[in-house]
Amino acid sequence: EESAQQLTSTKLPAYTFPPGLDERGHITRWFEKLGQADRNPDIELLNPMVDWANPLIPFSQETLENIKPDLIVSTLFGIGLANELSKRTGTPWCFVNPSFYFGENATSSWEEDWYGPYIPLLAKNSFLPLIEQADIVLHATDPDFDFQPTHLPDNHHYVGFLLWDPPMEHAIALDGPGDPWALITLSTLRQGDEAVLANSALQALAKRPVRTLLTQPDEDIRDQLSNLPENATIAGFVPHSPLLEKCTIVVNHAGHGIVSKALTYGVPMVLLPWHRDQPGVAARASRLGIAKVVPRENANQEEVRRAVAEVLDDPQYREAALN
Repeated sequence: EESAQQLTSTKLPAYTFPPGLDERGHITRWFEKLGQADRNPDIELLNPMVDWANPLIPFSQETLENIKPDLIVSTLFGIGLANELSKRTGTPWCFVNPSFYFGENATSSWEEDWYGPYIPLLAKNSFLPLIEQADIVLHATDPDFDFQPTHLPDNHHYVGFLLWDPPMEHAIALDGPGDPWALITLSTLRQGDEAVLANSALQALAKRPVRTLLTQPDEDIRDQLSNLPENATIAGFVPHSPLLEKCTIVVNHAGHGIVSKALTYGVPMVLLPWHRDQPGVAARASRLGIAKVVPRENANQEEVRRAVAEVLDDPQYREAALN
């Protein structure tokens, strides 16, 4: 329903799944089964993208047959549904990749680009086989930012960063006099132990001449913070673009969305890649000289403070970001 509301400004019709169909947790259950597979080889590992899509197919197919679209467009977590609907209706489908290129001919390994023991397997064994069936793939990143593949398939295209922010009111006064802003962001899709990132970043910026804003997802993590420095404010979602125009540094989890926006606005970063594709995003930003990367296992206050000092005190980071 939230996604449907965001589409109202486009004046496009939006259809939402009936209550009870759109269940979650398929990827988590896949991880659990994968962890048990070594002990029990008879465990059936369904592709979680297909597993999630199956109960949604009848409603989705009926809707498509009524509106008769020319193309099905899918983000990452809808690829199982898009692929099956394309097969059933004959409608071509397009995958919009929200991050860097990944595939068998990538120039970095799955283990380098994706976090942990299971996420690379999810990307390689569940995402990729479905994406390879798409009629067209659009990579929402910049080829100069990406580690380009040795061969880009003919139906793949780089289209640049997607920088849209939803229009919404917020209570943060950005234009008042004072020090420049420093932004700390957490993942929109919550990640375990992110309070470590938030705490380390807040303390690293506490003695710097900046006004720090920590934006967090819907779940409030204030009770997980050791203390809030005098120069810091916590808010819920705030559109990033107006803030980045006034920022001197961004500290974040190396999500592709916030990294691409910071790069667009010429703001250097300290990146603490936490999960999913974030190691790969951080590596690409580091290669361009626009960010200092602190690995998750080193994300303590002292290491983050050292990284923040380097980015703020070395003009090369700002120059690289502006270029």
